[in-house]
Amino acid sequence: GRRLLADLRGRVTGLAWPTYVLDIPGGAGKVPIGPDYLDGNRVRDPAGMWHEVADPAPAG
Repeated sequence: GRRLLADLRGRVTGLAWPTYVLDIPGGAGKVPIGPDYLDGNRVRDPAGMWHEVADPAPAG
């Protein structure tokens, strides 16, 4: 995902910019990945509640 964004930077308009979304475990909702919703391993749901999330397993 990060590589894709780096490749797209400066090539596409803001309307074509992808939004990565995290599905919070336990049915707490989905949020865009960005500074307003993420703080380390914590994510804030649409209701303003914070949830701990685990780092994903490394690809491979």
